[in-house]
Amino acid sequence: MRKLVTSCITALVASQLVVPSVLAKNENALSIVPNEIAAQQVLVKNTIWQYKRLTSEFISTSTTIRIRDIQGTQHISPYNTKTVQQVVGIVTKTDKNGFYMQDPTPDNDIRTSEGIYVYSKNHQVKEGTLVSVSGKVMEYVGPGYSDKAETDLTSTQISATTISVAPTNPFPAPKPVRIGVNGLPIPEESIDSDAFSRFNPEVDAIDFYESLEGMMIELPRPKVVAPQKNGNLYVLVDNNSKNISARGGTPLLQKDNFNPERLSLKVARTFVAKSGDTLDGNVVGVVGYDYGNYRIDPVGTLPALQDGGLKSTVTKLVPQEDQLTVATYNIENFSANTTSTTTDKVTKLAKSITTNLQAPDIIGIQEMQDNNGETNDGTTDASKSAKRLIDAIAAAGGPTYKYIDIAPQNNEDGGAPGANIRVGFLYNPARVHLAEATSLSANPIRIGEGNDLFMNTRKPLAAEFTFKGQNVVVIANHLNSKRGDATPFGKVQPLVLKSEPFRVQLAQEINTFMSNVLAKDSNTAVVALGDMNDFEFSAPLQALKGTVMTNMMEVLPKEERYTYIHDGNAQILDHILVSNNVASKTKIDPVRINAEFMKEHGRLSDHDPVVAQINFAK
Repeated sequence: MRKLVTSCITALVASQLVVPSVLAKNENALSIVPNEIAAQQVLVKNTIWQYKRLTSEFISTSTTIRIRDIQGTQHISPYNTKTVQQVVGIVTKTDKNGFYMQDPTPDNDIRTSEGIYVYSKNHQVKEGTLVSVSGKVMEYVGPGYSDKAETDLTSTQISATTISVAPTNPFPAPKPVRIGVNGLPIPEESIDSDAFSRFNPEVDAIDFYESLEGMMIELPRPKVVAPQKNGNLYVLVDNNSKNISARGGTPLLQKDNFNPERLSLKVARTFVAKSGDTLDGNVVGVVGYDYGNYRIDPVGTLPALQDGGLKSTVTKLVPQEDQLTVATYNIENFSANTTSTTTDKVTKLAKSITTNLQAPDIIGIQEMQDNNGETNDGTTDASKSAKRLIDAIAAAGGPTYKYIDIAPQNNEDGGAPGANIRVGFLYNPARVHLAEATSLSANPIRIGEGNDLFMNTRKPLAAEFTFKGQNVVVIANHLNSKRGDATPFGKVQPLVLKSEPFRVQLAQEINTFMSNVLAKDSNTAVVALGDMNDFEFSAPLQALKGTVMTNMMEVLPKEERYTYIHDGNAQILDHILVSNNVASKTKIDPVRINAEFMKEHGRLSDHDPVVAQINFAK
């Protein structure tokens, strides 16, 4: 595969090689050929390799099966479940369960991989070893989530029965394939365009990475586009990428583009990196697959990390007497339980609200847990959890907020068992009041109470406030998660979003509620905010918006539209929508304090909060 990266390799016919008699008798023998290029002939099981020491070239006269034959020009090996004999390669990376090896004499077909994983738990080979492997070809479902058999691609491997090792080692590693500018460009528009009907690595990224499965690749000075999480570090190489965030250069999720140029490096879970940092050197690694994604397992030590200088932000929306500020903040499993919610988190969270968010008048909270967190003893009340945060905000110089919610029934609204996460409101009583005479049947009220549609999911909370004589109905939301959706680089193509229809139905119910409020009083300002678990262009958000609301996130420049980073994609999950009657008077500002950072940088949640300001000046 890819002579463009190993152009010095040429073929020799068998008649050009002189095979010493000792080689014919001893499959592990080595003979030095006394000529001007100081060549070695190496016989590993019936395969003759000539290695030119001075030029680091390999030449083979083998007629046996090659790695590229096993990989084929498709996702499933044409040799799947078949036994193969004497497959030769140089070991490029080892682990406790086996090793990767690569054919040092590639062909000129960009569709075929020259690398493969060999499963052999008791192997003792080392990197740089020339080996011959016999065994059974398998399509293996690697590490993944519980539904991996239905969702994930397989990886081609040889389950080894015998491994023969050349007597003189190590040999130089095959030259890695350079990715990006001055190398192979990654398809940027399409992951899969044909439901696997054609194998086209120049068009479809899922085929591009498959054509490199098991091979050594080189990433020139990769830029970090997301904080390290669970040992995965998402990066970009110079691939002329478009549609990236204004700050950390993270690819922005689009309606028809999941940015397949994102690359995931396997690193230690202790590796500290944030968006915008750069690995100051080239990274070489082998291409593998797990948890629904292709990943690069680095060979050797990573280059030093260059700090990109990314800092957290403070909202640009300065508090004003006649302007109401509202915010949405997913505070990620917050409770009064000091074991699960540390004092450090509480202190920093309070500071983020008073300083970075400038103490909004109303804050829609998501993931407030009950008083003892995940202790599953029937407790559902969250008043102590809320008080813990309120006291910390006051201690940080902020206002003394009041908190309202309606507790769920035990374990009926989703989330961790026993934690009873819910939505609620913090509000500043010096600025806003709960309305006494209200168009709502109760204040606050849970939308969907008693509606089977909302079973086993978080019910939105609506509350009516008064601000300077203006009635404002705010709905806090935390819609169902995207769990169950197919993975972009999975076996289900085109992508199926199983969670979306349910979210559309929930959004329609919430929109109906808001439409009814406005039908009763067209002067009421309505705000819908929260963690919607979907994107501004998605069907659920379009249903939520309907004809009566404006999604203020869509007003932002494209490069600022994100509150969350998942698998290296920047995306909006946290939204603030306002009724059309106040849209022209509203400003919005996502506050960058979490999504681009790790805990070591001050991260408090996996979501960035968002602040909006509505001008009610007469």
